[in-house]
Amino acid sequence: MISETSLMAFEKIQKDLPVCRLQVYKTIKKLEYCTNSMVAESLGWTINRVTPRTNELKKMGLVHVSHSSWCPVTKGKCHYLTLTKYQEEKNE
Repeated sequence: MISETSLMAFEKIQKDLPVCRLQVYKTIKKLEYCTNSMVAESLGWTINRVTPRTNELKKMGLVHVSHSSWCPVTKGKCHYLTLTKYQEEKNE
């Protein structure tokens, strides 16, 4: 069950974020740990459309780099993103 404060916090995020940024945020939440390439693939977007949105979300403190590892999409070493601990708790 979702607490009332968590629901209010998520509703605030939905109201405050532009549509593209919100789509990226929801995709990162759904994938839990992902690279920009994984988000782009999931949304059917180009990487050039995703990377600025993830940078904006990082600057806002909503997501952060959790670790670096090999990306299944690019087959290269990449940064993996996840929601900040604070955001995970607010959205449960």
